[in-house]
Amino acid sequence: MKKSLLVLVVIVLILIGISSYIFTQNKQESSKVINLDSNKIIINNFAFSEQVINIKVNDKVTWTNKDIAQHTITSDSGSELNSERLSQDQSYSHTFNTPGIYYYHCDLHLGMKGKIIVS
Repeated sequence: MKKSLLVLVVIVLILIGISSYIFTQNKQESSKVINLDSNKIIINNFAFSEQVINIKVNDKVTWTNKDIAQHTITSDSGSELNSERLSQDQSYSHTFNTPGIYYYHCDLHLGMKGKIIVS
C-alpha cells in the first residue's frame, strides 16, 4: 500500500513538473510577440497586445488573432467596431475618421478590453 502511494505521488509530481514547464514555455513564446507598428494589435493569450493606443484621424488599426480561440472586435457602445468572429491568423481592420475615444471588447471573452484614442 505504501509503495503504491509513493508511486502515485511520484507520478503526480512528474505531471506537475511537466505542466509547469509547458506553461513557462507558452509564457515565454507569448512575450516574444513584438508590436513594431503601433496601429497593429495582436490578440494572444486572450488579451490585446496594446490595451490603449493613440492614433490620428484617418489612421487604420488592424487586429490579428494569434489565439486558437475565436475573438471579436466589438464597440462597447455604438457600432463603430463590429468584426465577425476572427479565427486564428485572421485580421480585422478599421479606419477611424472621427476624433474621440473608442472603447471595445471581445464579445466572446468580455474580460478582453481595449481603447483607441483618436486625435
